[in-house]
Amino acid sequence: MNRIGIDKDNMMAIAEAGATLEKLTKTANEVGLFFPPHPGDDNAQLEGLVATNAGGSRAVRYGVMRNQVKALEIVTPAGDILNLGGRLHKNNVGYDLMQLIIGSEGTLAVITKVTLRLYPKFAATATIILPYSNRNDATSTVQRILQEAGTPLAIEYVERDLLEMTAKHIGEKWPVTIGDHYLIRIGAEASRDQLLPQSVRIREICKQNGGFEPLYVESQRDQDKILRIRSNIYFALKSETVDILDISVPVSELVNVIDRVHEIAQGTISSYQFSDTQRMEICTYT
Repeated sequence: MNRIGIDKDNMMAIAEAGATLEKLTKTANEVGLFFPPHPGDDNAQLEGLVATNAGGSRAVRYGVMRNQVKALEIVTPAGDILNLGGRLHKNNVGYDLMQLIIGSEGTLAVITKVTLRLYPKFAATATIILPYSNRNDATSTVQRILQEAGTPLAIEYVERDLLEMTAKHIGEKWPVTIGDHYLIRIGAEASRDQLLPQSVRIREICKQNGGFEPLYVESQRDQDKILRIRSNIYFALKSETVDILDISVPVSELVNVIDRVHEIAQGTISSYQFSDTQRMEICTYT
């Protein structure tokens, strides 16, 4: 169950549950279309991405999987086959049972086919790595970039030791030698002329927030290398990892949350007395 068909006129893909994200990306690319979400694992199957409502770093611009799903074929516990949604951009009739299935993690039905929205390919992309000497300068820059330099395809905070470890794990070399804390911003627009003013503004914001000279990358080969290193972080850590839980917070709380996570990781708050709410908060963070 891994076949994929492309409806180019309606810019949608009709895919069976076992098709992978990598196959969808390549199939869409062959006809000049683009599927934005990238949760981090190209081998992830589409049924799983829908069932978990996967997101990834590109959610900042395109949202999570539920924002891309236009129709589902499902099998209920009673064995009934239901078709929900359709190849429509406006579908506002009745209860939206399809949205109930998305993110239900297999508890309500088995997803056997999914129709996903596709987009025109971008003519120009660029990746900018913004280096900083400390974590707070890096994370506090995110709000200004989002407010003043256009909506990126993705923006992430990462740390040097982890990136260098991951690069070594896959036989690559991390391209930035200054700073210990980084923001990686991926821009994508209809033309290079739209990207360049954004990049100039981002450089100014980086310098104003205590950052070093950013690395600007336009070559697709070099951009792919950076993304490959980022995408393999989980696999580099897998032997040392019990479980990974994602959390979502408002952008304005990003600095506080990352500080809190580091405190927990270092054991600096282990002697604190927590209320039930705070215990739940720590469980969520870890």
